[in-house]
Amino acid sequence: MTDLLAESKRKEERIQQQAEDRLRLELTGRNGDLVYCKTSMKDGVGWPRSQPLWLVHFDPKDGNNTTIFPNFVETVPGLELRLGGVVVFKFDEAICVTATTENAGFDRTRDDEQKMRLVTFVNSDAGVRVSAYVGPIRYNDFVTVLPRRMHVTDLVQFLKDHQTNNTNNGSRALLSEIEIKMIGIQQSQIKGILPLLEDTMREQQQQQRILLERHFNNGG
Repeated sequence: MTDLLAESKRKEERIQQQAEDRLRLELTGRNGDLVYCKTSMKDGVGWPRSQPLWLVHFDPKDGNNTTIFPNFVETVPGLELRLGGVVVFKFDEAICVTATTENAGFDRTRDDEQKMRLVTFVNSDAGVRVSAYVGPIRYNDFVTVLPRRMHVTDLVQFLKDHQTNNTNNGSRALLSEIEIKMIGIQQSQIKGILPLLEDTMREQQQQQRILLERHFNNGG
């Protein structure tokens, strides 16, 4: 009996580990040769819209994780996103879209201030979007120099050319750093693991119900 219970426990642990592996989300180098940061889809939240998304923040949780890279041009083309060990998003196949000036976080009283600004990497075919901060960059460069929408490979070449053409005036790299912040995956693309996220979704629904009850109880 003891042996049967032990074997049953080991089987349950293997099943649990397999489920955890399927939910593992990793930010890696090309071909997965280096894992920069990893998290679980269970740490995400559902975002209702016409095409519902599953959002996951990529915040470092220990000293072995990083989402901040000091060299945009050299790093971005090799970044990949893996779900359960399978590549679901390659940055060099994406479009980079800069945020509107209203959403980028500018203080127009300090236009010369260099700060990190919001961009989004999008691949509609993969159903994935990645939010990131890039820079540091001034308002004028963000608005008049940085392309509004460009394929990543073309953007990297644009940035290289810009740096080469502006070396005489002491210009620094237009985008010298990138910080990956959040991943959004269309739920239609992850139907196979949605059952594994049911507990997370039920918890979210419960929290939403609590908020609604508080709203109505307070006369809202």
